[in-house]
Amino acid sequence: MLRSILAVVAGYLAMFALVFVAMTAAYFALGPDRAFRPGVYEVSGLCIGVWAVISLGAAIAGGWLTARIARNRVAPGALAGVVLALG
Repeated sequence: MLRSILAVVAGYLAMFALVFVAMTAAYFALGPDRAFRPGVYEVSGLCIGVWAVISLGAAIAGGWLTARIARNRVAPGALAGVVLALG
């Protein structure tokens, strides 16, 4: 049980770190002109697409890490529940 809880926490922290680093890198790669629509502070469609790809990749990586640490099929589902509840 404790192993599963620690696996969920580790998976969530891994997801956080991956999203933080990848979104920061994406913003620097896109620049403010392509990250936001011209003249307003609305996020562009390109930035939303990049965000979706990065989020999907982080979710897969976090779930994989959780499954590897917990060694069961319940913990990744618990991680998904935590992400759904907090997101």
